[in-house]
Amino acid sequence: MTETSWTDDDPMTFVTVWEPEAGREQELFEILRSQTETWMTKLPGFRSTRLYLEDDGKHIVSATEWDNSAAHAAAQANPSFGPLLAEAIAFSKRTSMRCHSFRVIA
Repeated sequence: MTETSWTDDDPMTFVTVWEPEAGREQELFEILRSQTETWMTKLPGFRSTRLYLEDDGKHIVSATEWDNSAAHAAAQANPSFGPLLAEAIAFSKRTSMRCHSFRVIA
């Protein structure tokens, strides 16, 4: 097995799994899409976001890639981040939201 190493300057992907309230899947998708287009694309270090809908429609996954961990941390520290997150949470079951950070290793 090959040893893998990375630094804080390596690209990272932040993955959030959302479980929309029943019947609000489209609304949550539109909120996430709109926030990406109007806010995140303007942030330094933002690379891309992809949105995925689970086959049964019960989960939406957002995968956002950043230049590095500092760019992601700066986005979260932005004063607009909290209200935007609250807006998306309003369409989902709070107890189901899961967030994970990943580094590109291959």
